[in-house]
Formats: sequence, structure tokens, C-alpha cells
Amino acid sequence: GITIADPLFAIAIAGYIVIGALKIGKQALDILMDKELADEERARIREIVTRHADVHGMHDLRTRSSGAQVFIQMHVEMAPDMTSLEAHDVTDAVTADLLAAYPNAEIIIHEDPEGLEDFLTDPAAFGLPPGTEVARQETHVSHIFLAGDRAYKLKKQVRFPYLDFSTLEARRRACEVEVTINRRTAPAIYLGTVAVTDEGGGRLALGGAGDPVEWLVEMRRFPDGALFTHLADAGALNRRLMESLADSIQAFHGAAEIDREHGGASGIRAIIDNNDASSRRAQGGLFNADDINALTDGSRQLQDSLTALLDARRDSGRVRHCHGDLHLANICLFENAPTLFDAIEFNDAFARIDVLYDLAFLLMDLDQRGHRRLASFVLNRYLDRVPLDGGDLDGLALLPLFLSMRAAVRAHVGASQA
Repeated sequence: GITIADPLFAIAIAGYIVIGALKIGKQALDILMDKELADEERARIREIVTRHADVHGMHDLRTRSSGAQVFIQMHVEMAPDMTSLEAHDVTDAVTADLLAAYPNAEIIIHEDPEGLEDFLTDPAAFGLPPGTEVARQETHVSHIFLAGDRAYKLKKQVRFPYLDFSTLEARRRACEVEVTINRRTAPAIYLGTVAVTDEGGGRLALGGAGDPVEWLVEMRRFPDGALFTHLADAGALNRRLMESLADSIQAFHGAAEIDREHGGASGIRAIIDNNDASSRRAQGGLFNADDINALTDGSRQLQDSLTALLDARRDSGRVRHCHGDLHLANICLFENAPTLFDAIEFNDAFARIDVLYDLAFLLMDLDQRGHRRLASFVLNRYLDRVPLDGGDLDGLALLPLFLSMRAAVRAHVGASQA
């Protein structure tokens, strides 16, 4: 093995500028302690929303207060045949009424076709017997419905600085791209896309003859216990499994499309800037402005000092179409092999990156969970498997910056999920 990688990794972990990022990350967790609005206030919000004739229902109401700031998020249901423009007009009217009642509120409203949630939690929609459980999970950009031996991912109607799923067409395209890019590493999991269609008379169908009202990614289901997050929590990750994972990642990187149009110093600067914007956008002024400034300024200074190396690695082919979101929750043990899934489909700047920046998310995630030794196994094995002319030893100088940037991503994504 490359024995120098152990001390270099330890130095990188100790020396990277993640202090500010981890402080922000702690604040992201602390938001869970903020106060939910009182029951009477939540009832008032429901009354304001549902008095609009075109709102046929609402669900998943989330509220939070932080000082004078109020955060309100919900899903509203409207007629399936309503146009996107009509739905936006209804949302704008609801938002205006809520702001009249809560002037300091930040409001996010997701528009759902009427009955969509009930349909996707009904086992009959998937051809399953009555009484079969359809479980539901949620990320900051998707809902996942677990039905029998299948999983169906519904993209939320959201817009962030780094993605836009605000239209049906955008969600359709994103579903198709997601299937294509994830078949690189998990072809047996990603089965295709399927439309939820309006069959008239208020009836929805999966893959019916009517007009699409939503699009889903269809996947083969695997046990929750197969996720590497669960394996980590259970103490089931070991050197053999992590080295097998490192082999899979290196093989994937080795075969990935080389991209000399993205990455380099300018690509890294764009990600730093997005981390800054996303942190400042966090609900309720979650992050302290001084902490954000310190993190962003430090990241930019370090990036400036590494410009030549970043650009040289891009020019030598170390920027590739990678996974982009390579942490433990996006790795599973499938058919007895570590399998990468849920790669980023919505933003090329996040996926067409330096291969070590891709790997850095996994290393940061392991370290944050108290598994630095496992992270060291991954890094050593990965470097062992890279051809000697691959240039990744000189890339170790980038790990302090890359690890810090990944910690910042973890912080602002955690804020958006809280």
C-alpha cells in the first residue's frame, strides 16, 4: 500500500479549514431544537390556505420560529388538470395571504395534483393486494415510495440555487437523466421512468393512457439495512468491505467520461460560491453571517493558492463525470457488492468534478461519523489502485480544501432538510 497516505490523510483531516464548516454544521443540527409554531397558529395557517377555492387539500405542514423569523413549508393539492401557470397563480395568492398574516415569514409551497399523495400510498396503484404497506421516505428534493419489490422516486417541485425542479417538464428530464447516469454504477437497480397520468374523473394511474401529471423514477428495492449508513451505525463496516468499495469507486472513476470544460479552479470557485449562497439562504437566518464569511473567505484563499494544481489536474484528465454525491447514504450492499446509486443528475457543475473531490465526500462522511480509520482504508486502497501516472498523489494537497467544501455542503443541505 501507499504508506504515506495514512499520515497525509491524518494531516489533511487535522489541518483542513473545516472548523468553520463544522461549526455551521452544528448549527444546522441545532435548528431541530427551534420552536414549532403553536397549535393555534398552525390551525390559522391551515385556515388561510384552505379558504382558497382552488386549494383542494394540504399536507406536510412544517413550521418553525427563530426569533422574529417564521418558516412555513407545505404541500397544497390542486386539480390534476390545472396548468402550471394556473397553479403558480394559486400559490402566489396563498403566499400573499400568508405574508399578510406573517410578514417575517419565509414560505415554501409545493404544488401537488389533487390526490397524488393518496394515490402513491395506495397499494392498488402498484398492483399490490389491499393492506400491503407502502412506506414513504423523504429527502430535501424527493419523496420515495416503497411498494413491494420496487421503489418510486417523486421529485419535489422545488427550486434552489443549484437545481430547478419547478416545472413538470424539468422533473421529467431530471428523471430520465437520473436513470441514465445511475445505470453506470447500478444498472440492475434503475429500471426506468414512469408517468402518473390523469385518467379523467379524478382518477390517477401509473403509466396510463392519460396526460402525465407527474413523473417517477422506478427502481428495484433493496433492504434499508443494506445502506452503508445503517451498516456504519451497526458497526458492520470493515476493512475488507471498505477496500472493495474503494475498488468500485476507482474503477468507476477510471471509466468515467473525461471533461476538460468543467472543474479546475473556476469549477471549484463556483461550488464555493454556491455553498456561500445556499448557507445565506438557509431558513430563519440559521447560519451566523460571520461564520459564513470566515468559511467562504478561507475557502477562496486556499483555492487561489491551489489554482495551478487544480487547473493542471483538469487538463490532465482528472476531472470526470463523477457521482457528485458520494456519501454513505448513497451506497448500498446490493447482490453482495458495494454499489453506488443516486448520483447527481441536476447540475453538471456538481458532478463533472475532480475525482478526488468526488471521493472527499465519502472520506468526510466517514470521519464525521467517527470512522477515520475506515476513511484511511478507503483512501489508501483507492490510491493503490490508481495507475502510477494517474496524478492522484499530487492531488492529496487538495484534500484540505475538498474536505472542507464537502462539510459545507453537508451543512447547508442539512439546513434545507431540517
